[in-house]
Amino acid sequence: LKSSADTLKSSLADSAAAFGAVSDSVDALFDAASGDSQGIAKDLRAQADALASHATVYRQVADSLEGAAPSLPESLRPQVTALAGRARAVASQADSMAASLRTAADKLEAGDTDLSAERDAAKAKAAEAAASINSIKDDYEANVAPGLASLAEQAASMADALSGVSDDLKGVGGELSASATSAADVMAGTADKIAETTEKLKGVSSGLREMASDIDGAIASGDRDALRAVLGSDVSALSKALASPVGVERIAVFPVENFGSAMAPLYTTLALFIGSLLILVVFKPKADLRIQKEAGLVNPKPRQLFFGRFAVMAVVSLAQSTVMALGNLFFLDVQVTSPWLFMVCFWGAGLVFTFIIYALVVSFANLGKAIAVLLLIVQVTGCGGSFPLQIMPDFVQALSPWLPATHVVNAMRSAMMGTYGGDFWAQMGALALFLIPAALLGLVLRKPLEKFMEWYVEKVESSKLIS
Repeated sequence: LKSSADTLKSSLADSAAAFGAVSDSVDALFDAASGDSQGIAKDLRAQADALASHATVYRQVADSLEGAAPSLPESLRPQVTALAGRARAVASQADSMAASLRTAADKLEAGDTDLSAERDAAKAKAAEAAASINSIKDDYEANVAPGLASLAEQAASMADALSGVSDDLKGVGGELSASATSAADVMAGTADKIAETTEKLKGVSSGLREMASDIDGAIASGDRDALRAVLGSDVSALSKALASPVGVERIAVFPVENFGSAMAPLYTTLALFIGSLLILVVFKPKADLRIQKEAGLVNPKPRQLFFGRFAVMAVVSLAQSTVMALGNLFFLDVQVTSPWLFMVCFWGAGLVFTFIIYALVVSFANLGKAIAVLLLIVQVTGCGGSFPLQIMPDFVQALSPWLPATHVVNAMRSAMMGTYGGDFWAQMGALALFLIPAALLGLVLRKPLEKFMEWYVEKVESSKLIS
């Protein structure tokens, strides 16, 4: 880089001097224009050709600078691009000066010796070119040369640093050569197998093309015997081509062993929900006052009664979900890759289902049980356990994330067929979020409706239809 910079600097100085010399020689030729007009015209054309060659050189310099600019640092690119533009300007000025000289030569050959206009134009262009070259030279020395020198020093220091690395790489290269040789042998064998397979495919393709051509000919001629002969010539090839024109290789990432295991998340989730609903059928959502007095409870707070009663149901729910999970594992023998995650899914789903139904029944009495049954019906379709959600109607797809059974099914599938990242815990976390609205319903929102629900329960029980 440093030597190239010095060369460019000296070339710019020589070029400025050359343009000055051309200007002086052209001025002398114009002074002698009254003499041998033909010889002077020839000299003027020679000078014009020399200027044209100078223009070509400057255009090449501009092309080189523009080509080198992308590989230079960001700080040098604008200056180098500007130098390229100025070099093209000098080339244009040299072309203009050469055109003025050729015009003057044409006049001399025609016998016209009045060359004052051409002389002034040539001198002006020569002065402009010299000034442009000097400007390029100054700009180069002030802006580009220091950057190139710094870049050259950095490259030299990098070369010194890399010299040691080169020795280390040579040693590594020797160790890798043996591995490369063995890998090359393996690749060569693979290439041979691929080539062999390609040849077989070409043969099959050629045979099918010939059969297709024969069939087309037989159909065009209307000869049934010929068509029958073609179709019967290679029945196996034709049947394979028609039965399976394209082969599909299926690689299961999370394989399912059998249909029962595939459907187990749906039916087990529904069983958990129904079991939670039956808990609220067996147990009363509120403890009797007599039981509270026998237990020694004096003016208990509503939240204490709410969570205390749920604790009894939670114990039953855990026992129920444990039996159900163990039955799936050891009696039904469903596919399970993570037994502990499978158990956690059952325990969590049972508790959340029981808490939701408990909050509904506490708030709305028997209406809460009806709402729970309605929620069960909606979840049968909306949880995505039997059919993929992608083929379901749009409103089912939009409703599915808001159903607790959806997240239970997804978490159970992860525990049974294999987890991906944190998908199991993400689904269990989404399921746990349903505890928040259920708690708000059971602790806060039921208070405004408490008197109405007491009146409703009294009227229903007085009918002797529901106790």
